[in-house]
Amino acid sequence: MTTRILLPLWFFGGLWASWKTFNTALPYLAKLLLLNPFLHGSEVLRVSVMGQRDFLPYWWSILALAAFISILGVWGVRRLKRRLDFV
Repeated sequence: MTTRILLPLWFFGGLWASWKTFNTALPYLAKLLLLNPFLHGSEVLRVSVMGQRDFLPYWWSILALAAFISILGVWGVRRLKRRLDFV
């Protein structure tokens, strides 16, 4: 189960190509890839090392990562509380 979820996230996470490359080749897939947190992490690293050329805007990616962290954090805490059976 974990491999089925994490492998596509990692594979389409922007490690081999930037989002702009995906957008020129497959625009519909590129819009869907904006829901991938790995993509935003790799774009932030790319922008901080290579500068803002043909990548997603830095602050937009930082805000998207913060949103992913908060949403998934709340979801994870709720699952943990349910599993530990807090009273």
